[in-house]
Amino acid sequence: MMKERIERIVERVVERKVHIVETSKSLYTRHSADNWSIRIREIDEAHPNCEEIEKLFSSWLTENGTDRNSIKWDEIPTDPNDDSNYTHIKGLTNSHFYYLVEWKGWKDDPGYVLYLFSSKWSSLNEWLYCEDTLEDIKKIAKAHYDNLTI
Repeated sequence: MMKERIERIVERVVERKVHIVETSKSLYTRHSADNWSIRIREIDEAHPNCEEIEKLFSSWLTENGTDRNSIKWDEIPTDPNDDSNYTHIKGLTNSHFYYLVEWKGWKDDPGYVLYLFSSKWSSLNEWLYCEDTLEDIKKIAKAHYDNLTI
């Protein structure tokens, strides 16, 4: 039986970046150089061979230059269709997810809503933020993406 007891817990908040890495076969999350997880179905599990995937990760960073954090936004908004009931644009990334910004195009002051969607994992479909201008919502998407990548 354990005789030790917890006296106190000191909360420590540390901001850290994770990297979502998609290969031809799997989806990984890089928490640090020696801490990787692999997505199996909809669950992340610790990856046993971090060295191998870390080498692939470093090699990819070297080969893909500085635009790896860019979001490529649609230049022309799309009217309501099967993807969205509202006027919208997509922001494509170099990862398995994309951003979608929706607004009520028929209003003078529509409000812009930012979503994050996955092209492969149905569990990654979430609302992120609202903002008054399209430029501001794109900045929020960029900050969100930078927080996930290098």
